[in-house]
Amino acid sequence: MRVRQPGGPPIHMPELTRALRDDLQAWNDSWDERDPLFEEMLPQRQETGRRLAVRVQRELGTDEWEVLYIQRGRVHRVQPPGSWPVMTWHEELLGYARQP
Repeated sequence: MRVRQPGGPPIHMPELTRALRDDLQAWNDSWDERDPLFEEMLPQRQETGRRLAVRVQRELGTDEWEVLYIQRGRVHRVQPPGSWPVMTWHEELLGYARQP
């Protein structure tokens, strides 16, 4: 699969297994805010997202890919492990200038 960054060269992205793609789609579909148990299920959904991020990292490998996920107000990196506040991760991890 090829992905193009805006203004950048194409990036070759390895294809994830069908099982993982199906699990990611099911997880995405589970985020229905109209569900009366939405708030109650939030920790479970976030934990499922963490486990899926670990599976994605395992399939992509660690040579060229860093998989990020959000849990409990922080952005986490699977490998190498790291964690940053949601509000500042762009500056702290990516080195972007702070927006006014």
